[in-house]
Amino acid sequence: MGENTESNFDLLRPEEQMELAEDYFTGKGVQRSFRTAVELYKKAAGSGNVTAAIKLGCLYFEGTHVKQDQAEAFRLLKRAEEQEELPAPAVNYLGECYEHGYGTDIDLDKALDKYEKAAVMNSGKAYMNLGRCYELGISVEKNEREAFVCYERAEGLNEPESAHTLARCCEHGIGTEIDAKKAAAFYAKGARSNHPPSQKALGRCYELGIGVAKNKNTSLNWYTKAAKGGDVDAQIKVASSLVASSANGKPENIATAMEWYEKAALQGSEEGMEGLRQCRSDLGTEEAAAKAFHAFEAAMTKGFSAVIHLLAESYKEGYGTEKDLKKAFELYEKGAQVEQNSLCQFNYAVCLEMGEGTEKNIEKAIEWYEKASSNGDEDAGYRIGCLILNGLVQGRTQQQGLDLVSESADKESEDALCEMGVRFMTGIREGEEIILPVDYNKAVKCFRACRDHPRALGCYGYCFETGK
Repeated sequence: MGENTESNFDLLRPEEQMELAEDYFTGKGVQRSFRTAVELYKKAAGSGNVTAAIKLGCLYFEGTHVKQDQAEAFRLLKRAEEQEELPAPAVNYLGECYEHGYGTDIDLDKALDKYEKAAVMNSGKAYMNLGRCYELGISVEKNEREAFVCYERAEGLNEPESAHTLARCCEHGIGTEIDAKKAAAFYAKGARSNHPPSQKALGRCYELGIGVAKNKNTSLNWYTKAAKGGDVDAQIKVASSLVASSANGKPENIATAMEWYEKAALQGSEEGMEGLRQCRSDLGTEEAAAKAFHAFEAAMTKGFSAVIHLLAESYKEGYGTEKDLKKAFELYEKGAQVEQNSLCQFNYAVCLEMGEGTEKNIEKAIEWYEKASSNGDEDAGYRIGCLILNGLVQGRTQQQGLDLVSESADKESEDALCEMGVRFMTGIREGEEIILPVDYNKAVKCFRACRDHPRALGCYGYCFETGK
C-alpha cells in the first residue's frame, strides 16, 4: 500500500487499523509512536472494532498515552461489553467506574459483581478491590478474614499493592493474627519492588522496632528511597532528620532539607510549606528567601491555597521578593474571605488596624480579629484586648480588654504575656476603680515566660536595673 500516513489510514479496514495500531504501540516493523497508535485505535473503534474499543477504554481509564478520561473509558468498555466478553482488566475497570461513578451512576452492587467476575479471571487488581469491599463492607457483609484471603490471592498474582496491604493486615490484625515480623517482611517485599508506601512503612519499622531491630540509619535509608519515589510523608521525615542533624554540627544540611520540604510543599503539604519557612529563617540568606518565595508561588499556582499566608508574608516582609504591602494585603484579604484561613484573617485584621497596604479601619479590623479568634487563632483576642485597653473601641470596658489579653496570655501567647507584664507595671484603671494593681513581681514573671520576646527583654531589663 506504500508508506503509512494519516491520510491513508482511513483506507484501511477496521481490523487492519487495529493491527497497525498494535505495531505502532509496540514498535513492531515501524518506529514506535503512541500518538499514532492511539489515533488508529480511535479510528478502528469508531468503525466498530471491539478489540480497539477495549484497548482504548483501558488507556483512557489509566491515563496511559492519553489524557485520563474515566467517563470515556466507561462509555467504550460498556459498549464493548455488550458485544463480546471483556478481558479481566477491562471488567475490573468497569467495576471501578460503577464504584466511583465514572461516566455512570454509582452502583456498588454492580461494582462488586464486576470485581468478583474479574477476580475469577485472575485479575490481581480485582482481588485487591474485592478484598477492600470485604474489609470495609462495601455492598457485602464485612468480613476481614475473606478480605485477607483476597489480598493473599492478589499477592500470588504479583499485584504490586498486595504486599503492602498484607503487611498492614499483619501489623494491625485485620483478618489475621497480629504478627509484627510478618508485617515487616511484607513491607520489605513491597519496598524491594520500589513501592514508596512500603518503603516508608519499612522505614517506620526500623525507626520504631516493629518486627525488626531498631536501626536509625536503615530507617533513614528507606525513608529516603520513599521520598525519592514521591512520598510526601517520607519527604518530611527526611527533611526533619536533616534539620535535626544540622544542630549537631552539620548546618549545610538545612539547605538539603529545604529541597525536600520544597518537594513536599509542591504536593500540597502544609508541613512542607512551614518547613520551607523555618529553613528560610534558619539560613537567613537571600538565596534561601528567594527559593522559599518561588516555591510558595509555585504551590499557589498549583491550587494549594494553604500557602497563601506564607506568600502574603513574603510580600509583606520582602522575603525573596520586593516588599509590597498592597500585594500582601490583597493576598491576606483573599485568604481571609475566600479560603477562610485563620492566619490570613488575623493578618488581614492587622493590616486594617495598622493601615498596611490599605487605609486604617479599626472597626473592620475588630470584625476580622473576631472571625480569626472563632477559627482558633490565639492572638486575635489579644489584639482586640489591646485596642480596647488603648481606648480605640467604643462601648467596651477596660475590664473586657484586660480579660481578652489575660485569656491569650493563659494560652501562652508571647505577645499577650508581654502585654500583661507591661500592664502590671502600669496598672489599669476603670474611671476611679483600679482593676489591675501595679505588681512588678507579676510583671517580671510574665516577662520571664516570654523571655525571647524583643519587647519583654527591654522591660525585664528595666525592672532588673531599677530593682523593681
